[in-house]
Amino acid sequence: MFMPFLAFLLMAAPAWGGQEPPLLIRAERLAHLRQETGDIYDAEGSVKVTQGPLQLTAGRLTVLTAKAELVATGGASFTLCDCKTSPAWSIAADYLHLKMDQRFVARRALFYIRGVPVAYLPYFTYPVSRQSGLLIPRLGYSSRWGVSYKQPIYWAIAPDKDATLTLESKGSRGEGVGVEYRSRPNGTEETHLQVEYFRDREFQVDRWALESRYRKHLTDQADVRLRLSYVNYNDHHRALSDLSGRRADSQAESDLLVTYRTQKSLAYLLTRYTLNLSTPSNNTTVQRLPEIGYQLTQTRLSRFPVYAGLTSSAVHFFRQAGERLVRFDLYPKLSMPMALSQQVTLTPWAGARMVSYDRSTRSRESFLRTAVPVGVHLEGRFLSPFETVRLTTTSALTYENIATNGRQDAPQFDDLDKIHNRQSVTATFSQRLHSSDASPDVLYWHLAETISHATPSASDLYGIFRFRPLPMLSIGNNFFYRWADHSFSAWNTNLTLDPSPLFSVVLGRRSTRHATLPQRGDVFNTSYLGDLESVAPIRAWSGQITASLPGGIGFTSSTYFDGNQKQFAEMQYTLRIDRQCWAAELSYLDLPTRNDLLFTIQMKGL
Repeated sequence: MFMPFLAFLLMAAPAWGGQEPPLLIRAERLAHLRQETGDIYDAEGSVKVTQGPLQLTAGRLTVLTAKAELVATGGASFTLCDCKTSPAWSIAADYLHLKMDQRFVARRALFYIRGVPVAYLPYFTYPVSRQSGLLIPRLGYSSRWGVSYKQPIYWAIAPDKDATLTLESKGSRGEGVGVEYRSRPNGTEETHLQVEYFRDREFQVDRWALESRYRKHLTDQADVRLRLSYVNYNDHHRALSDLSGRRADSQAESDLLVTYRTQKSLAYLLTRYTLNLSTPSNNTTVQRLPEIGYQLTQTRLSRFPVYAGLTSSAVHFFRQAGERLVRFDLYPKLSMPMALSQQVTLTPWAGARMVSYDRSTRSRESFLRTAVPVGVHLEGRFLSPFETVRLTTTSALTYENIATNGRQDAPQFDDLDKIHNRQSVTATFSQRLHSSDASPDVLYWHLAETISHATPSASDLYGIFRFRPLPMLSIGNNFFYRWADHSFSAWNTNLTLDPSPLFSVVLGRRSTRHATLPQRGDVFNTSYLGDLESVAPIRAWSGQITASLPGGIGFTSSTYFDGNQKQFAEMQYTLRIDRQCWAAELSYLDLPTRNDLLFTIQMKGL
């Protein structure tokens, strides 16, 4: 038996270019051995392909070494289950033809699950390598629309690009088709395009959706990014998507961004179009068509202890209904950090901001607003002397005096247009308790508050708190505390329990009591708590449980309860069974308007 086996390896070696033969066959008898063809009787063997191990049995196996092909007859069967006995699935056929690195063809075949025939296949082809063909479909049922079916078809266009065509039926709701194209010709370029069409028979409308992403590294310093997002009906994702994140989208943004970076500077070109999905009309939505900017990081001036920085931009704001204008912004800034000690640094700074507005060609009205900000930043950073556990304390005081002149009725497009006179002091204090290694912080908390000359009282106290008393338990919280009525105007909490990689629980609460909250940060100070902004009252609870059980069984449950509506806005349960040779997933989605049941099965290797 050893000699025939050795002879076969010698015969097969030239076909694999001197590499280790991927084919290993054991047989009772080897006959008709020639240079390019050999017949093997009563064969039993295995071959490894790119998708995984393949086990083949046949009464007769013909090997065409020159063409790297196998022909199996006489009760032939194969499976990609890497198990010695009782495979989860297999295919038996009168005739099997394997072209290495291409495809497997079976004629007059039976599909078996656990040894039980479940389907007859007159003709079946399976791509050994990446090739075009049908993918496994997805079945579902909706309490509102009935049975749904989604059939993807894969197209291997080239080694660096492929596409998927998806045919979909949502029962009485309608039918649709989607095309997804992917390309990655090299490590510096990537393209992803997805187009969806759905004929909505419930509302008698045609729905379109487009998503596209393109990235390219032009040089080591220059990059270009293109993003397109469009729906012809604002409720497209809310009505049709199975993903909770997509259903919650409030806008769709399309933009083109070109950047050029050096060690100390950044130049960019941005063109952005925003589609507001929460309003019936997009006529008043502000668009940036385009924006050009240049930024210079704080750079030391020669040998002097003075640092200079620059922020500049030119933006054309456009909206279909309303004001259109071009805004120019120039903001040079000087700073001089001084070390009062090893732990304390005092940094005085000053700048001059000039913002020019040109109200397009209709009126040719232009005006200039200027701001002269000056301030002092005092920061102390203290480290504990312990080696295994470190406590880092950081405190800072920032004084700002901003004097503006010019017209105060500038249009309000973004934070830059909200510049006004102010004298304020912002205080921050934070502590971080952590070990010397890269493990997460045991404790982190941060407080910030602003006292302004224009307001009779201090701003709401803003706080962040994160605590991890055990490796399996963490608590996170951020809040606003209002001194006027001694209450929390906003409170957001997350509790995470993950005792093992097999089980985790996440609970969250979102609460906003008041109609206004301080705006966090502005164009001069990221810690400033100043102008109030309107917020919607929120009372909501969320939860998620993830568990991995023995036998490859996984379970995920997520819920979202809306306290204002006093109802569960969404509940989703997913059960997944992942075995060596197959996987199945069953999802149940409970929404206020419908219930959906989705089922997916995967035969690994197919």
